[in-house]
Amino acid sequence: MNTMKSPTTQTNVKNNQTSADKRMDQYRGLLRASALCALIAGALLSFPLHSANAQTTLDRIRLNRDIGKCWNKKDPSMDNGNIIHLWDCEGPPTSNRTFFYDPSTGYIRNSVNPSKCIHKKSAGWRVGDTVHLWDCAAGQDEFKVFDYNDNDGRVRFRFGPEFCAGMQGPNRINGNPIVVKQCKSAESYTIAGPKSDSTSDQGSVPCSDTRLPSETLVLEVKTGNLQGAGSSAIMKIRIIFNDWDTKVFELNTYRSFYADRMDVIRTGIEIPGECNRKGTNIKSMVIENKGSSGIFSSDAWFLESICARSSTESFCGHPVAVNSWIYGGERFAWGVK
Repeated sequence: MNTMKSPTTQTNVKNNQTSADKRMDQYRGLLRASALCALIAGALLSFPLHSANAQTTLDRIRLNRDIGKCWNKKDPSMDNGNIIHLWDCEGPPTSNRTFFYDPSTGYIRNSVNPSKCIHKKSAGWRVGDTVHLWDCAAGQDEFKVFDYNDNDGRVRFRFGPEFCAGMQGPNRINGNPIVVKQCKSAESYTIAGPKSDSTSDQGSVPCSDTRLPSETLVLEVKTGNLQGAGSSAIMKIRIIFNDWDTKVFELNTYRSFYADRMDVIRTGIEIPGECNRKGTNIKSMVIENKGSSGIFSSDAWFLESICARSSTESFCGHPVAVNSWIYGGERFAWGVK
């Protein structure tokens, strides 16, 4: 029996095979696209609430009593169990000390990896319990939820409000562990807050609340009307505002302070701006009297008040009454708990 197909039949078979191959290729393409979408969706869902890009390497948990000291991870890794201790605020690696407080959750997150948070180690409340780094998603709220505000400055556990996180010992030395302690003996800190991600949708609202690049810090300094109140000694100062600080600078490089006089000091320090206007209300400050010719009590200075404003403003509306002697060779702290 002759089973050979006619040329027309062979052409139809080839056309059917070609159509089937095309449909299979399209199906494979859909599968690949679906898999890619699933991977992207999974990555987005697993990304932390605050991206690292929204924060900065300037985020700190800074000791108010000594603003050169901050909370640091003991080693550079992001491993669970990495001890938190006191260390210098500056110097590499910055990722060891970049933390911010997230008021929406009460977590203290690492700015470089916001999925890592500060926890206490053990269940229950024990003075001296270790404070370390751990996954934000792990553990009960007792271990990782804090209440913090600038006015108090203490890092208080929300579910044990008589307990705070703070230095184990009184000395402000590098390596002093951060532990659980009674809040009545706890020191105060300044902690960075969450920042808006610059890549997020800002809608149609323009960024109007800004500082100009030319706006610099001006200080109005009043020396008291007392005998010996003036001084020619160099005064080094660092001022902490609610959301920024000046770092250390010389207050009176080219001048002496005279009794009963108001000095207007143009520091040249640029006031941070961008889309979040930084204020000039003084929260705390540290002044060190370096002495004019060695360290002598005769270099004492009586500071009556100090006020900060922008160079574009003519009126200083928030003066701080100090009314204190600052003696040669001594360090004076105001607003520090």
